[in-house]
Amino acid sequence: MVNRQTDYSRIAERYDNNPLRHEIAPEPLISGLGEGSHILDVACGTGNWIVAQRHHAPGLPVRNVELILARAEEIPLTTGSIRLAASNFAYHHFDDRDAVLTEIRRVLEPGATLVMTNVCPEHMDDWWVYQFFPSTRRIDAERFPTIGDLANTLRSIGFEVETTTTVRSAEWPAIPILAEARNRDVSQ
Repeated sequence: MVNRQTDYSRIAERYDNNPLRHEIAPEPLISGLGEGSHILDVACGTGNWIVAQRHHAPGLPVRNVELILARAEEIPLTTGSIRLAASNFAYHHFDDRDAVLTEIRRVLEPGATLVMTNVCPEHMDDWWVYQFFPSTRRIDAERFPTIGDLANTLRSIGFEVETTTTVRSAEWPAIPILAEARNRDVSQ
């Protein structure tokens, strides 16, 4: 597999200019967490996911936020201390994906949940990036596991797995596509 990485320090200033970075749905599992539950956002980027969760659910257990700079393969948290972990659009960037998932599993409480969201090239035939830059589809097919492959990996590490696939409409207006392309803030 080819490991191509985006240098996010080079695009950090414009990363949040992409309006898609702010279209984050509420995580329904947060409402079921008890007082004092800990949430982990692995590879949080600029923190948009946790900010959105605080916005969607004021008063729920998303109160104190601490930023920890560490490798995802070596999370400096106590075993069994996390009630909900999330990893959004980051899995393809990890050097040792199995080690990251094993480490997340270690820090989760028994019965806790990991929610992963990622690009799924197998369901994105009409994405504008693949339409205008066809070679990226082949590259992404190597970088991103299929849903089945990821589910099998998660099971092998000890997770119970449920998968959901959401496909966005391919009918993108030309102006936002051009703005997104100019922003150059996606992994591709």
